[in-house]
Amino acid sequence: MMPKIIDYKLLATTVLAICAASFSAKAQSSSSGSMVLDNLFVSPASGTITWSSTGWSLGAVSVTGNSDGELDPEFNFASSPGTASASSSVTYASASDFATATSLDASGISGQASGSVNIPGGINESAFVSGGAGNYASLETQFTLSQDTSVSLNALFTAAQDMETDAGGQVLENEVIFNLNVDSSPALVYDNPLSLGPSASYSTGVTTNLSASVDLSAGSHDLYIELDSEQQVLETTVPDHGRTCLLLLSALGLLAAVRAICGTGSSSEQKI
Repeated sequence: MMPKIIDYKLLATTVLAICAASFSAKAQSSSSGSMVLDNLFVSPASGTITWSSTGWSLGAVSVTGNSDGELDPEFNFASSPGTASASSSVTYASASDFATATSLDASGISGQASGSVNIPGGINESAFVSGGAGNYASLETQFTLSQDTSVSLNALFTAAQDMETDAGGQVLENEVIFNLNVDSSPALVYDNPLSLGPSASYSTGVTTNLSASVDLSAGSHDLYIELDSEQQVLETTVPDHGRTCLLLLSALGLLAAVRAICGTGSSSEQKI
């Protein structure tokens, strides 16, 4: 019967490599969100609607920052036909927004607000998109009704939110918002504020229609649309609480167990 030859030096090297790999693996904490306006329909129940000849006022505001003191506020404004766009970035955070209108009425409008934060594990850091200063796209115009009537509003939009944290991470804020006001009063609203604790993940997405009817008098009215995406992530270092010692003890225990199962062999076979 052939003697059992165990290369303990190779086995020890393998175990230690596995332990080293477990410590070198870098986790991260991240948060991203987007709000996209696809279509908007505005229809009076009776009479006619006339859109302002001055067209749409378009705006894009993008703000990112981090706990190292980096701050990048960007903004752009335009009128239809055209596009307002803005993008900003700092270490660990980036954002971009745009609003477009190609016609006087609502048939040629679109917009998007998006942002993301991604912080590697093992550091003390925070970063944000908006930070209360704004990360949004806006569209505003006026229309005139020929008579008192009910006006149907229907907005098609897509919202997406993704979050992931390691043991030292938290998503303090992940919020996407769609807001449509008529004469400064909210008519269509979608708001989904989220947060996430350590060592977790969550994703959600929706493509949906928001609809409502508002009773309006004859004359001129203001229509304002805003798309928002806001993110904030906190990452902190986490003490290992003796995990290093536990791994090394486990490795030594594994070596001892292998010796016991496989036998000691000759004196030359036992040398490490």
